[in-house]
Amino acid sequence: YCNSLKEIVLHNNITSIEQYAFSGCTSLQNIVLPESLNSIGNYAFFSCKSFTEIIIPDSVKTIGSQAFSDCINVTNIQLGSSIETIGSHAFINNKVESIIVPNSVQQIGNGAFKGCNSLKEITLPFVGISRNSISTFGYIFDYTTSSSSETTKQGGGSYYYYIPKSITKVT
Repeated sequence: YCNSLKEIVLHNNITSIEQYAFSGCTSLQNIVLPESLNSIGNYAFFSCKSFTEIIIPDSVKTIGSQAFSDCINVTNIQLGSSIETIGSHAFINNKVESIIVPNSVQQIGNGAFKGCNSLKEITLPFVGISRNSISTFGYIFDYTTSSSSETTKQGGGSYYYYIPKSITKVT
């Protein structure tokens, strides 16, 4: 494990960060992602609890499932302009208040922003899983089949969605 690692600067020739590469690096506060980077694998930065911001370079096209989940102290996420796919549960449980999902995005996985309970503003290129599907806004925050005080029903289906109560603006 990498519990004492605090900062990483990756070489500019790196094109992908493989799954679980820095998972559980709880002391990691900062990582500089190179402009050569194309993909970030599943769980690549899972539970990096000391991160306060995530800046994805414009070169990145794919963010894997749970790539930045449980980075619980993140207050700033900047997504690069070339991202095409955001995996399921990619950014679970952080403290970001505003996020802009770029127009380049073609697919957003289920629950990509689940547990982002400080989120006030979100800008999306489409609603649901992809540009070509019919889905509901709540899909990106995750869903369940049972009602609770934390869920909202949308449409006529049998799903209840975890839309953060803090959201005040969607564009």
